[in-house]
Amino acid sequence: MKQNVNNLLSPYIKEHTPYSSARSLKKFDNNLCYMDANESNQTSLEYRRYPDGQPTLLKQAMARYYRVKPDQICVLRGIDEALDLTIRAFVNPSDSVLICPPTYGMYEVLSSMASKKIIKVPLENLDNTWSYSTKKIITLIKKTQPKLVFVCNPNNPTGNSIDLEAIQSIAQTMKNGILIVDEAYIEYSNQRSATELLAINNNILVMRTLSKAFGLAGLRVGCVIASENFIKVFDTIRPPYPIPSPCSEMAMDAFKNIRLDRMHSNISLTNSIKKDLTFFLKNKNFIEKVFTSDTNFLLIKTKNSGSKFVKYCASQGIQLRDRNNEPHLSDCIRITIGNQTEIIKLKTVCRKWDEVNNVKT
Repeated sequence: MKQNVNNLLSPYIKEHTPYSSARSLKKFDNNLCYMDANESNQTSLEYRRYPDGQPTLLKQAMARYYRVKPDQICVLRGIDEALDLTIRAFVNPSDSVLICPPTYGMYEVLSSMASKKIIKVPLENLDNTWSYSTKKIITLIKKTQPKLVFVCNPNNPTGNSIDLEAIQSIAQTMKNGILIVDEAYIEYSNQRSATELLAINNNILVMRTLSKAFGLAGLRVGCVIASENFIKVFDTIRPPYPIPSPCSEMAMDAFKNIRLDRMHSNISLTNSIKKDLTFFLKNKNFIEKVFTSDTNFLLIKTKNSGSKFVKYCASQGIQLRDRNNEPHLSDCIRITIGNQTEIIKLKTVCRKWDEVNNVKT
């Protein structure tokens, strides 16, 4: 599906004049005297200068890893900023957006600031697996023509994935809208990235982050990957200096081969621990379901004790995520896969919980 980006933009974005920072007007050159950005010139501190608006070397490293062109990437402060900018650029009060709950809550939180027309197509839950209802999504797209559709792949907090063929079908159905594919957890799965579809679908925005598998959540570095016309839009609306120089340097280091090898080793270890924990939890009587997960977390459903168990774990020094108040997730808990020491502690607390509640295991 090929679309004209300008036809999708908010009228306010079409009319606005982008801010021109000092560094956007002239590429940095050590041989020049810089007296244009009101930086402190009475110091020799390493980070006295503003960073590049888009760190060139980091974009090149990301492009190699994600197998796209550097001009198809806009580096931002995590996926949250990418979502925020996307909604501000494209969603008007008269537009609708489509989400598939239970899913990442920021899709609705951010969208509701731009439009109150939130269409919901709940995930389907069969046995121990959640899945996207692709047919229902496509039917509602044809009926309502949403400006944005959000797909989290794999999904948070349910852990399920959607295959590339289904993503392609959704994108092809969107005649006047954009498909957002949030791939924050994709390194943990065997799913192919939606970046493979960009050549034939310029209405797909793929969002990636260094916060999960890369283990760099504190840096707040992520990116949008899209057709070059979309990236030009992001470059006109993003903050002038979104990525601090130290964060850019540390992020660039993460794409070195030795660091990537370490990341893949950690992913294998995480998946191995997840498999062991899944087996353990399935044999606990207070747990009703352990849902299949393609991520670094497990979603479990307890037998009428979700919030109580979360509080009990907190009293024992373990923080879990209570999902009980979300639609379709009563008595559900999300458990991040910890290291071996943390998992041993969690198992001990699970056994104690059974004892406290006189549950035979």
